[in-house]
Amino acid sequence: MRNFAAILPCVALCACASVPRSSRLTTQDFTLLAADVAAALNQAPAIRERDAASPRWTIAMNKAENLSNDLIPSREQWALVTSVRDHADLVRLGREKNFALIIPAERLREGLASGSLEPGTAADRAPTHELAATILSVSRSAITSRADVYVCEFRLTEIGSGELLWSQTFDIKRAAHGLSFD
Repeated sequence: MRNFAAILPCVALCACASVPRSSRLTTQDFTLLAADVAAALNQAPAIRERDAASPRWTIAMNKAENLSNDLIPSREQWALVTSVRDHADLVRLGREKNFALIIPAERLREGLASGSLEPGTAADRAPTHELAATILSVSRSAITSRADVYVCEFRLTEIGSGELLWSQTFDIKRAAHGLSFD
């Protein structure tokens, strides 16, 4: 008969190692969210009725607005926007529906100032629409666990008229286990 007393600590250690210890957003969350946003935009009436011959839309995106309980660094807010803007399904959809998501003005200025972008880059930049993102959260804590639900709201607005063309929220649920002082 095996010595279960000797095996039990190893099983407990392995089980704890596989349980998330943080309920913070990850880059994988951003990648999954980008796929969901691309799929939802594909179903939005304002996009669905467009085709390659439609007048070109230039959609500007800025850093996601963080209204969550967490301090999300600026680089992570930009990472969310970049993962959405560069998602293969959204790039393909843009070709099919004649729109482009463009580099945000703030990033363009930084790139031109640092020399990482050549002068004249995005010279034909004239945004017609804005795709804005806001991150909210709700937290629930217990002695040995924490759960966060992040709600990411995206809004597509026509800049000239201010008309909201599409809005949708996406939930990201994160859970963590372990004592907070571990």
